[in-house]
Amino acid sequence: MASRPRVHAPIGQVVTTPDGRRLGRVIAIIHHGAGADVLVEDRRWLRHRSLRISGDQLSRGPEHTLVCHAAPIAGGGDAGSLRESTAARRAQQGG
Repeated sequence: MASRPRVHAPIGQVVTTPDGRRLGRVIAIIHHGAGADVLVEDRRWLRHRSLRISGDQLSRGPEHTLVCHAAPIAGGGDAGSLRESTAARRAQQGG
């Protein structure tokens, strides 16, 4: 028998904070023994952010969005800040 997904977060759905700030779009759902985590990715001009959010912290919001009620799980990367720090380090080194 096929198991049902524990989290209803369609791929591509927008995730926001309770005050309406956009966090990104759902790109994957990771199921584990204690529940599920949702991976959210936001791509903006010269910025790429990936967040991992516990599925228990998401609820349906207005206009086909999901609302995140807690901070993202530690370990989510922020490639935009990594690129910025690398560029700053190169500028200091004269390269």
